[in-house]
Amino acid sequence: MNKIGKVFILDDDRLFLRLYQQLLEAKGYEVFATDNAYKFILYGREVLPDVFFLDVNMPKMSGWEVLDRINHDKALEEVPVVVLSVNQDEDLADVKGAAHFLCKPLDMEELTEILESYCLGHKDHDILLLEGYEPMFSCCRSIREKTRKSCFCTHDLKGAKKYLKKNKPGKIIVRHSKEKFGQIQKELSGREMFRAETFQDVENLAGNLK
Repeated sequence: MNKIGKVFILDDDRLFLRLYQQLLEAKGYEVFATDNAYKFILYGREVLPDVFFLDVNMPKMSGWEVLDRINHDKALEEVPVVVLSVNQDEDLADVKGAAHFLCKPLDMEELTEILESYCLGHKDHDILLLEGYEPMFSCCRSIREKTRKSCFCTHDLKGAKKYLKKNKPGKIIVRHSKEKFGQIQKELSGREMFRAETFQDVENLAGNLK
């Protein structure tokens, strides 16, 4: 059977690794898993997955250090990273280079949405939202609840790039500073996008989508 995408998971909880490896393989993904951060970095270059899943609470080498190494590795610069944590820590808001943050235990619906968007594509959400991470509020969830529009959110530019290779959102909304917005426009040249400053701006832009 042809696999629909490749996933590489790093977690020091072997029970978690076995469980999610089995769940994702049952859905048709090719899954690589390890509890060793050094092997994760080494074999990540060989595997070149569609998505990395990275636990932050790792012994010897923290998940944040692994994330930093991934972000400075040219061979891995296009692979979005999903950070896994048992806590919605405020400190996560200052961490750059992760496309998504998922709190354990993982929400399978949210996990499936991320994987299908990056691997299968053709999701064609109403909104692609690119914004900084805020652990206590989901702007995407608010959009879905208040405007009934579908939304895919990423917190990192390479996540947005990966998404846009296989999906065609109705509107791209960026909630960042003017300077950051200008940088993103250059990276995603040729695509129409809208800048928002507040949650209300995002909701208004989403609500005005025909």
